[in-house]
Amino acid sequence: MQDLVAAFHISERQFQKRFARVVGISPQLFIRVRRVNEALRLMHSGWYERLSDVAYALNYYDQSHFIRDMKLFSWVSQWLTKQLMRSAAR
Repeated sequence: MQDLVAAFHISERQFQKRFARVVGISPQLFIRVRRVNEALRLMHSGWYERLSDVAYALNYYDQSHFIRDMKLFSWVSQWLTKQLMRSAAR
């Protein structure tokens, strides 16, 4: 986000306000939603065997933050997520 702020020559707060006005959500929330979408794509690809590997690939601080976002934005339980990963790996 710092790169965008510098490119537009505005303050971080001004960027957040403009982003929220145009997109409808904060930049931080947008990033979290995009990370969950990318996690679902990676899980479906079969490239990763464990959820912790997906979380690490997407730079989550730890697996609990990853699981919290998955539950919040994908409405997929951890059990179902593991099942999806197993079926994608086959």
